[in-house]
Amino acid sequence: MNLYVSCGWFMNTVLRDDRGEPRYRIETCTLLGLKDVETKITRFLPRTNASGSQGQLLVSSVNTRGETHVTARLQEEEIARIEWHRIMSTVFRRPGQNPVEVDVYMPYTGLFSRKKRAFTASNGQSYIWKAGSRRSSLLRHDGSRVAVYHHRSYGILGKAHDPFLEISPEGISIADEIVATFVYIERRRAQREKSRRGGGVQATN
Repeated sequence: MNLYVSCGWFMNTVLRDDRGEPRYRIETCTLLGLKDVETKITRFLPRTNASGSQGQLLVSSVNTRGETHVTARLQEEEIARIEWHRIMSTVFRRPGQNPVEVDVYMPYTGLFSRKKRAFTASNGQSYIWKAGSRRSSLLRHDGSRVAVYHHRSYGILGKAHDPFLEISPEGISIADEIVATFVYIERRRAQREKSRRGGGVQATN
């Protein structure tokens, strides 16, 4: 499954699949106090037809700034919130669960490595997010890839495409967790790269 960033930045967008159907919404807002921003991640729910069974979302694919208007009539379910702190640790909040600090939910893994974080998904399997200089990828401990984020291509080398998160068939059942943890990993990767290039970004914890 491929989830395309249909408008704007990945921190404020709707993720759509290959058919243009909206699957997830990511919204980030600036807050006062010790939290610098909060990100809310929701999943679009399939419509229920007259017979009571669930069908497709059936929303036309349009890459415009009117995503909020286009998807306003669709039901959504919150899957996670991320509170990004500058001083204290960033916190994950998931419906029905206690808040958990990122260093508990996704601890660093690997000797002297601050670019790899591991987490145990709801299926009981452990995965590792690796934030490389050019892309973020999710791996199993045997090195097999479960998800990878592809940045925008303008077609200079290869086919042009919007940014998208590619999830392997194995990862479909934990897609909610992959999307939520991806947001954290990719933002931190982007912050480090901008700081390395002299952008002076203050990273959150």
